[in-house]
Amino acid sequence: MVYGKSTKYPFCEDDDSVYGPTTKSRWSYACSKAIDEFLALAYHESQRLPVIVARLFNTTGPRQTGRYGMVLPRFVDQALRGKPLTVFGTGHQTRCFADVSDSVRALLLLAAHPKAVGQVFNVGNPEEVSIYDLAKLVKKIAESKSEIRLVPYDEAYQPGFEDMERRVPSIDKIARLVAYKPKVKLHDIVSRFIDARRQEFAAAERVPVTSALHAQPLRAGAGE
Repeated sequence: MVYGKSTKYPFCEDDDSVYGPTTKSRWSYACSKAIDEFLALAYHESQRLPVIVARLFNTTGPRQTGRYGMVLPRFVDQALRGKPLTVFGTGHQTRCFADVSDSVRALLLLAAHPKAVGQVFNVGNPEEVSIYDLAKLVKKIAESKSEIRLVPYDEAYQPGFEDMERRVPSIDKIARLVAYKPKVKLHDIVSRFIDARRQEFAAAERVPVTSALHAQPLRAGAGE
């Protein structure tokens, strides 16, 4: 996320970015996003390329995989398989999740509005939840008996890993321009995801074990 470890909440598009040292590799992701924005906006200024920058906050929905560490798919897969839900750190860190249908609608609204060109917009849902509470919500909706297991950051990633305590977007700017407001609440996001994953699991049981549905491993990465 381009905002890095800023402690000004919620994150606004014109806030200063705060990054950690280059010796912490996790900050390369945030820096690369910022460089992409600089480059895109420079082309807009110099070549009049119609650029709109959308900063998406944890877009999720059916068919999303946990392959790259995305937290909701990982929790759902673990809960449905009866495995421990692995929460990194204390679980007190908070995130905001947007349903893919809301994010797509926001992008279409921006693309259709001429005054969005050359601007930067947060796209997300400001409904905030701690990662530990998200794990509990997944367990409840999935009716899973899985335990919730805390995994220290040093074990999940590397020694000295730095995380952001909160990631909360301000969506005031996009709301003013295109009247965007997310429609899908967190409970419904999780419920839809679980229903879709159950259907995938059921379909997988009807195909040979060598199929791609069975071949995808569960992996935890820097996706929270």
